[in-house]
Amino acid sequence: MADTGFRLGIDFGTSNTVAVLRWPDGRTKPLLFDGSPLLPSAVYVNADGTILTGRDAVHSARLQPHRFEPYPKRRVEEGTVWLGEQDVPVIDLVATVLRRVAAESYRVAGTHPAEVNLTHPATWPPQRRQTLAQAATAAGFPQPFLSSEPVAAASYFVGTVGTHVPVGGIAVVYDFGAGTFDASVVRRNAGGGFDVLASEGLPDAGGLDVDAAVVAYLGRNFTGREGDQWRRLTNPESEADRRAAWQLWEDARLAKEMLSRAATTYVHVPLFDESVPIGREQLEQLAKPILDRTVTATQLAVTSAGVAGQPLAAVFLVGGSSRIPLAATLLHRAFGLAPTAIEQPELVVAEGALHLAPPTGRAPVAGVPAGGPAGSPTSGASGPFGPVPTSGVPASGGPSSGGPSSGGPAGGGHEPSGDVSAQPVSAQPVSPGFSVPSMNPGLPPLLQTGSMPVVPGGQQPPQQVYQQPAPRPGVPTHGQGVPQQRPGVPQVPPQGVPPQGMPQQGVPQGQRPPVQPQVQQRPPVVPPVAAQPVQQGFPQPVPPQPHQPVPQQAAQPFPPQAQPFPPQQPVPPQPQPQPPVQPAPPVPQQQPQPVQQGFPQQFPPVAVPRPQVSAPPSSGPPVSGPPAGPGQGWPSGGQGFPPGTPRRRRTGTLVTAVGGGVLALILVVAGVVWAVNRDGGGGTPGGDGSSGPSYQAGPAVSAACGHKIAFLGILAGTGSKDSNGMRNATKLAVDDYNAKHPGCNVGFAEFDTKGTEAGSKTAAEDLVADSEVMGVVGPAYRTEILAAAPVLEKAGIPFLTPFAPDVDLAGKGWSTFHRLIANDKDQAEAGGRYLKNKLRASKVVVVYDDSDVGGVARQAVTSTLGGAVAASVAIRRKDTEFAGPVGQVTNANPDAVYYAGESDDGTTFIKALRTAKPGLPVVVTDRLFTQLFVDTLAKTADGIVVTCPCIPSDQAGGDYASRYQAVYKANAGYYGPEAYDGANILLAGFTAGKGTRADLLAFVHKYEGKGVARAYKFAANGDLSVPEPLIWSYKITSPYTSPESVIAP
Repeated sequence: MADTGFRLGIDFGTSNTVAVLRWPDGRTKPLLFDGSPLLPSAVYVNADGTILTGRDAVHSARLQPHRFEPYPKRRVEEGTVWLGEQDVPVIDLVATVLRRVAAESYRVAGTHPAEVNLTHPATWPPQRRQTLAQAATAAGFPQPFLSSEPVAAASYFVGTVGTHVPVGGIAVVYDFGAGTFDASVVRRNAGGGFDVLASEGLPDAGGLDVDAAVVAYLGRNFTGREGDQWRRLTNPESEADRRAAWQLWEDARLAKEMLSRAATTYVHVPLFDESVPIGREQLEQLAKPILDRTVTATQLAVTSAGVAGQPLAAVFLVGGSSRIPLAATLLHRAFGLAPTAIEQPELVVAEGALHLAPPTGRAPVAGVPAGGPAGSPTSGASGPFGPVPTSGVPASGGPSSGGPSSGGPAGGGHEPSGDVSAQPVSAQPVSPGFSVPSMNPGLPPLLQTGSMPVVPGGQQPPQQVYQQPAPRPGVPTHGQGVPQQRPGVPQVPPQGVPPQGMPQQGVPQGQRPPVQPQVQQRPPVVPPVAAQPVQQGFPQPVPPQPHQPVPQQAAQPFPPQAQPFPPQQPVPPQPQPQPPVQPAPPVPQQQPQPVQQGFPQQFPPVAVPRPQVSAPPSSGPPVSGPPAGPGQGWPSGGQGFPPGTPRRRRTGTLVTAVGGGVLALILVVAGVVWAVNRDGGGGTPGGDGSSGPSYQAGPAVSAACGHKIAFLGILAGTGSKDSNGMRNATKLAVDDYNAKHPGCNVGFAEFDTKGTEAGSKTAAEDLVADSEVMGVVGPAYRTEILAAAPVLEKAGIPFLTPFAPDVDLAGKGWSTFHRLIANDKDQAEAGGRYLKNKLRASKVVVVYDDSDVGGVARQAVTSTLGGAVAASVAIRRKDTEFAGPVGQVTNANPDAVYYAGESDDGTTFIKALRTAKPGLPVVVTDRLFTQLFVDTLAKTADGIVVTCPCIPSDQAGGDYASRYQAVYKANAGYYGPEAYDGANILLAGFTAGKGTRADLLAFVHKYEGKGVARAYKFAANGDLSVPEPLIWSYKITSPYTSPESVIAP
């Protein structure tokens, strides 16, 4: 699916579903369903098999509750659900809810979202996540990215609200929804994301239980009065009684919400036709037993996480029921920290999901359109943008998250309030308790370790028939609308769930539920190690389901011109057709020629300034590349793919003509073909090393066949967006190679580090155990390398990292380590040259933090600037207030500022500095080259220059960016060209016949050549050893960045 630039975050909740749409320019707004951002997750199956959802389902359930399922989320592990007179696949139920979201998203945006992020409880196993993903694709969405609810919530508070949680800091997510409660403890990781340490849940504690307590309180005043009228409300039998019971529960819910911001309100009691006053104090007395349980569960989660003795950085209130003032008060008493709340806590998870999958990890580059109508009208919009707000700004005509509502009220038409008894305070800093890894390049700044991009599973098992589980005390059954309560509490749900005394949901009146066989769970989806994972932004085909889907909502057909998503599945990338076999031309007698850089003239030149590199020696053929399109001739020495040794001139006479002319000609041609095959091609697989066309001869005689190249990195969770881009680039290089060597293929394997030290070590051990793996691209990040490198070193496997600029990594004594980019010292020196030569700054203040990169970069830039450094100002990563350092900078009245350090403290400091002195020139390193940095600073970021050792993908040689986009249906990301080059260096070793780990390692040590990104030659410590490693400058114009040029040596 083409990248339209729109992103959609969906919180598929137990009681309600919330979706927030983000425009290409960064604006966000919740989708509205019947005027509310809350879409009831309930479903109703009509007699004709069509499925209703939302308020349509709730309304229909009043007459035939046995066709109604209020909580499909609770049943994702069940193959089918008995509704009405049929078994309905649970995937169809969930898909119906998501299809309603898809239709509204299309109506508002006028196009399809390019990326969908679905959230799930932190404790969900792979099987449930897989079911959720399959339902999303069945609804017409692209393959979704899945992330946990607490990580999305924490990401929202940090990314949108601006709550400071330092690296290593601990936060608690208190999620009190309508039907359930979950408490999670998360830790901020070095990549800017969050890891879930522990979770505790209560399936029988939610806003519905508070509603039931209010109804029970009313019942104590009316039981025994005027005959059996209260019994009629609690056990309705007629339609009139059901309507009255519905109204009672609805008024109880509204009173609960009103008392979160008012001292007193009234509840109207139907049939009696009386309005009963109820105050906040009474509500809190009724709710306190439930809230006490939630606080206890939260304390258990903190204890289970093993952080009971550590200070908390923040407590985040999530879910509509969390706005009850007593909840914040009890949490404040328990943890000594005032919780952080917002006006509409029910929107937090959905909008937070957008922080986990931004358009790119890096700030979007100007001039690279995301596609799609950036200004498409929205709900209530009269123009291209209409009244649609950005996140956190009031919305006209509908509420938005992150700020007060000036338009319509929230769910149910009543304005919510985020007031809490204890005022929210800024999160307290927590000193990191471990060595901080380098900032991941362009991470989706907040992405949970452990989130999984779903891998399509195999064929689904036969459909199982649902067997009604036996009810447990305190746990809601699917035939009851609210959790079972204490004696005296009526069992009447607020959203169409059948009241007590009515037929069991899912069973026709007057019938007993049929006896069904035991439900079998679907097996968890475990992707094979060498299987190609689902690419972010590029949906994969979903395996056909063994059941016939139930017809969808008849009341909500999509017109042909406005289908939410095309019905067809995307076609997976196909291998490029091979060039036709041609006879080789005669070989002229000439001197050996250097490998030609570039591609044939039919390919447009790529305007990228690069240092010129002389012809590579035979010990290290240069990296070269495949043509832009299938079926086109291969040039010799083209960029992006490994050649064999350049073909040399024959030193003697080919053949002495001893027979007739025909025999002589045959022998000459045969000799030439043998020579081409022997040398394996000059610059490309199957090529002959000259600038002429490619000849499809057999594989090189000396080539090493049947081995593997592996990618080692984060394939799911924090950093997986950029890491998967590097993985894709590696796979692209292998596919290019195999397309040109059909008789001598190379395998590709991938190993997921999960972004953790333990995961990296385990993945490296699994990689080493595969004896066919000879070389590795990755890992990309410091923590991964520190854990994996000793394992790879012991096995003697060369690994080439496309990122990890930390200087100290090259000093660990690893002979297998090779870095494909410049390090932090190189980058800081380039930043100094930019300040001196481009900005002509003569008075620079260097600001640095107490991280490793802060010390290295400060020393390097100071050495480069010399006397131009007017002052150095130190900050600490754990600081949250920078008035003092900002004052030191402004008092020095500098021409420009250079920031050396990490992104968490740097973002806050630079925002404060630019607020105090707008327009002050600032140069930073790529540690701050993230979407989070640009979004946080907004317009105050304009004009800031970021240095990066990453080439813009569209500037890479060999038409890399367009070929990547053609294969993966997504824009090529940063550090992909470097990963592509790294793979081709290893492939060049195979072409040269290096078929063992030791031989390939020796080959890489001596390698010298040029790829699509830059020239490569490695020093003994694994660093680049080239005249200029190419550092680019980028300038920010919020919300985009624009590549300027390579910083001159």
